[in-house]
Formats: sequence, C-alpha cells, structure tokens
Amino acid sequence: MAGYKIRSLDELGAQARQFFIQSVPGAVASVWANTFTVIGKVLALLDFEHDLRRAWLFKQIFASTADEMWLVRHGYELGL
Repeated sequence: MAGYKIRSLDELGAQARQFFIQSVPGAVASVWANTFTVIGKVLALLDFEHDLRRAWLFKQIFASTADEMWLVRHGYELGL
C-alpha cells in the first residue's frame, strides 16, 4: 500500500529483542531457548496484526481507496 508501510515479522521481532536487551540488564535475547525470544516473537506477531489493521483503516479513511461496501455505508450514514 502506497500510504502505509507494513513492517515484516523479522523486523518487528528484532525490535522486540532489542527492547529486552536495552531494558533488562544482562538479558540475552538472541538465544533460541529463552523466554525473551518467545515473548519477542509474540509481541512481533501482535504488532504485525496491528499494522495490518492500521493499514486497512488507513485505506478505508479515503473515498478513493475505500472498499465499495464501506463507501455505501458511509454514504448511508451521511444521508447521501
């Protein structure tokens, strides 16, 4: 989508692991069998889903990119 960039799961996972490394003294988030790694993957997936939702909402805001069903609904609510 031209107006909204959806970040990849790898990028989001790296950001989550970096957050743990910076926030928790002595944390090693790069080891596979690690609680921080698992939590980082979960946070990455949650952020990814939020990015998808925000991209969809961004698309629906503008009449030129909104789906027809939502255009009809907005028109009905505005009395058009």
